[in-house]
Amino acid sequence: MDSTVGSEAGEAARRTAPELATLLLELARLVKARRYYGPGDSRLATVFERCIRSFTTDLARSGALVVEIGPQGFREAGSRGVLTHERLASLHRELGERGIHSISFDPQLDAEAFAGFAEVLASDAGLVSQQGGFSAMLEARVPFGIRVVEAPAEPPVELPATPADAFSEGSEATEPLVDVPNSELAALLHELGEAETASVYADLARRATNLAERAFEEGNTESFIEAVRAFTDHVDAKRDEQVADMARSFLEGLSSGRRLEHLIEVATRDTSLSIDAMRTLMMLGDDTIRDVVAMATSETDNTRRDGLSSVALALGDRILPPLFDLMTHETTDIARAAARLAGATQHPAAARKLADLLHHSDRDVQEEAARALGMIGSDDAIASLARAARAPETVAMAIQGLAATQSVRALAPLEHVLERALDAKDIEGAKEVIRALGRMAEPTAARPLAALLQRRSRMQRWLRDLKVAAISALAQVPGDEAVGALAQAAQYRDAQMRNAAQLALDRRAGNRARS
Repeated sequence: MDSTVGSEAGEAARRTAPELATLLLELARLVKARRYYGPGDSRLATVFERCIRSFTTDLARSGALVVEIGPQGFREAGSRGVLTHERLASLHRELGERGIHSISFDPQLDAEAFAGFAEVLASDAGLVSQQGGFSAMLEARVPFGIRVVEAPAEPPVELPATPADAFSEGSEATEPLVDVPNSELAALLHELGEAETASVYADLARRATNLAERAFEEGNTESFIEAVRAFTDHVDAKRDEQVADMARSFLEGLSSGRRLEHLIEVATRDTSLSIDAMRTLMMLGDDTIRDVVAMATSETDNTRRDGLSSVALALGDRILPPLFDLMTHETTDIARAAARLAGATQHPAAARKLADLLHHSDRDVQEEAARALGMIGSDDAIASLARAARAPETVAMAIQGLAATQSVRALAPLEHVLERALDAKDIEGAKEVIRALGRMAEPTAARPLAALLQRRSRMQRWLRDLKVAAISALAQVPGDEAVGALAQAAQYRDAQMRNAAQLALDRRAGNRARS
């Protein structure tokens, strides 16, 4: 495969530790299921659908993903910390044994390519060797969408079973994995792991959940978390489908009320326990998803809200239905928070619901909806913002949203707004569009700005102010067309415009030298 990781490797990481852990846990589950269940098995299809949905949603939201596999664990390219956890040890070891240094996932990744990747990853080592190695086998089945970079062959490094620095970011973890102090519960959980019939499992599970609930009420959250982790494992690992369903039912009963709130709280922390908590939350039903979204949209503390939002986003597009409901909440702060979170999903399905909020009675909700549509940037989102740009009461927020899309498709509606402002001699309105064109960082944005510099009027003073603003905006626009327009403006007879253009050219040259 390609010998370079891609431009993303030099950029800062775009994902939190729980978000990356969620993706890797889903991948590990898929590889295990691919080996465990035969082709056509509905259980394999369910695991695959959830895994591909998690990856495609994340890639659409955060862009290309480059996962580096180092001696101690995983990390996203550009991050400082290393992600290690016992649940990822097998995946890490197998990738290391296959000589994989990094895996790049393209935002255009589709289900067929992902299925091919999972097939190669789950293949027997002998078959992989016969096919010419992992890289050659992957390239034959997945010509695009996923790339690997191989490292020089080294002995595989075993990960510790329970590392204390699971999410090290330059400081020690604050909550290491712990042993279960409740010996009776520990013994029951061990028996549960061995139980393979529904009748035996049900009796043991009832006793275990009673002990785990009692432990939580007594403040022994360690025992509670261990029980939750055991039931989560059983949902995946039990061969008997009835037993697996029973494990899920007990897990849902155990993870409710204050206990669920505790799990969500644990999931927001950058510790090894947050992986277990996130894995459990992903197993639970729609009611749990609704609770997570409700907590994320009602929280007033910014730090806690960011943590809860990160957990919600890691749950994928399952959060959309409760988000859509909360957008119409009578409390405007909740409606606004729901719009913000919907924008962060960058899911096209949210665009139409957000478009309705552009007509909300509260101005703050309107502006949040416009920002969210800008983050989504789909055809529907741009069309909604373009319509809003035609209304005087929403034109300013629509301009901001269109610029935030950083899409060439947003140029036409912005040009229309600029023309209307020029015709009406609306100087402030025109300047707003000019500044927005500069912020887009889109080379083709140079065209309307260059056209403005060529515009003539009998009354030059108001137009000169706009041309100076256009020159400042061109300084931010990449590409040769912007440079050409500035070079031409640097020859103008008007001293103010000439000096502004030369200053913009000097600034661009300085930026290139520093980069």
